[in-house]
Amino acid sequence: MGICLPVMFLGCKQDYLKPTDYVHYVKDTDNGFIERRDTMDVLLEAFYQPPEYFSLIHMEPGKIDQSLLATDIARNSNFYHFNLKIASASGKPIDEILKNIVTNDDEPFDTKKQHMLYNMQNYFFLATGKDSLPCTFYHAQLTGKIDNAYHFALAFEADSASQKQSDVLRLIYTDSIWLQSKFDFAFNKIKINQSPGLKL
Repeated sequence: MGICLPVMFLGCKQDYLKPTDYVHYVKDTDNGFIERRDTMDVLLEAFYQPPEYFSLIHMEPGKIDQSLLATDIARNSNFYHFNLKIASASGKPIDEILKNIVTNDDEPFDTKKQHMLYNMQNYFFLATGKDSLPCTFYHAQLTGKIDNAYHFALAFEADSASQKQSDVLRLIYTDSIWLQSKFDFAFNKIKINQSPGLKL
């Protein structure tokens, strides 16, 4: 039985995948949920996490309650969830790469790092057609021991107007700490809406 709820991008999917296959599908870079930029030896990866995926990964594997999952999906449909990763493009330690980036200010590296971890929420907004949505949730994770990266969990509150205005969802990140650049990550809502759904 497939779960079909009026979630973020309206419409019921015709194909369904079991939880493990669904997670793999969403994480596959060919399927439209992940966008990457590579500059100055830094890899930026923006990952749009649909409500089904976001709810599923926060449940204990092998102990999924269908009713609780459906309720959680409905609740998460009120938000656009993203994960932004700042990583090394070369395999060098990410802190070493960030330290070596020359900027126009004299702030110490540790000061910039603290700013990145705790005060960067206003550097993000979500463009949905004519509207721009502010970041309502921001949580930074320290350098990962496995992937040598910083991860930022982002959420933007969705409303019915923002869900209908455009076929493209654009996460905008203005980096004024390290790279002094604006990055625009575009996600095709039509392609995402045509992706398989979650089957339990």
